[in-house]
This record gives sequence, structure tokens and C-alpha cells, in this order.
Amino acid sequence: MKEFFLLLKLGWENKAYRRKLDRIEKERLGGFGWYRSLKRAVEKVYRYQNPYLLARSARRKIKLPEADLIFGETPYLTAFDLLTELGVDQADHVVECGGGTSTFSLVATTAFGANATVLEIVPGFVKKTRAVASLLGLERVQVKQTDILEEPLPEGTVYYLTGTTFSKESWQKLQRQMAQAPEGSRAISLSVALDSKAWRLDQTLTLPFSWGENTVYLQTRK
Repeated sequence: MKEFFLLLKLGWENKAYRRKLDRIEKERLGGFGWYRSLKRAVEKVYRYQNPYLLARSARRKIKLPEADLIFGETPYLTAFDLLTELGVDQADHVVECGGGTSTFSLVATTAFGANATVLEIVPGFVKKTRAVASLLGLERVQVKQTDILEEPLPEGTVYYLTGTTFSKESWQKLQRQMAQAPEGSRAISLSVALDSKAWRLDQTLTLPFSWGENTVYLQTRK
């Protein structure tokens, strides 16, 4: 019973935290047409299926360590601030390793005009991101259903990955994949920095995500 009330308390705290994030986000981004259009498209596509439930159902169907299918969202504002910090523009190709709802790539294409490739193993997320892109008429984003631990990563100028959502073994595999990234490319890694032998640490930030504040590492391929 004590555990039940603790979980209930945490749930209410997270709801209050997310309401605060939403308010700040609307204050800063509400004046942008790309933001309003993207938000409407995502809400329409996910109207009858919550992304958290979609991720949970995928755990029963996809043979991966449970840690690899933990779901968390990158807020539009956090993606916008990260992309602004890196100075991303139309010349960039963003590669999102494990897209989920693919917020980072969708903001990169709609707000910054970049090209993007989303790599996602869950069919439901692949289908829905493609639906969002279709509603917005986005031709600059490609969504591929693939296992990023088994397939070579495409060449990009910016990589986005979340160390929070990988088991230790899977993260080591992904590190080996990332070591093949082009020289001079940049990476944004959540929670865990990439191998310092291959990547130079440029900056460390603390930014809000759906689960709370998180450390973000901005790195460049040596």
C-alpha cells in the first residue's frame, strides 16, 4: 500500500512538472507557425494511441532487452534549444538513433530546414512518424524501421541518441557503431557521454525531458 501511494505521488509530481514545461514551451514557441502545425499533426496522429502505451505493447513483441525499450519524450522546446545551440541549418543531416515519436528530427526539419533520418525498431512509431510527416508535407525526413545495433548507421552531420534507454551491452554496441561516424560530425548524447577515444566533449548541458532534468553531452567526432 505504501508503494502504491508513493507511485501515485510521483505520478502527480510528473504531471505538474509536464504542465509547467508545456506552459514555458507555449510561451517561447507559440508564436512560430512550424510549432503550431507540428503540434497539431502529432496530436492528431496519436489521438487514439498514447505513445507510452505503444512502447509498452512493443516490449511483448520485440526481442530486445527491456531497458532498450524504455520510452521517454524529448520536448519540442528542448529539441529546439539543442538544435539552436549546434547551429543546425539546411546543410545538416540529422540522424536520430531510436526515434520514438521522433520529436528531435521533426523539429530539425520543420524549424531548421535540415534533412533527417529516423532509425526506429518499433513498427508503430515508424508508421506514426511517417503519418506526421505526410500531414506536414515533409519530404526532408526519412523514417526507417531498423535495428540500430545491427545495421550500419547512415552518414550524418548530427547524431541524436539517448543513453538512458539502452542496456549496458546495447550501449557498448552502439558506441562501436558511432565510432564509424564521419570525422567532424557532431553528436548529442543523453545521460552518458560517447567514447572519448573517438569523440571530443565540447559542452555539457542540463535540460528538461519528459521524465525530468537530464544531462546532455555535445560532442564532435575526432
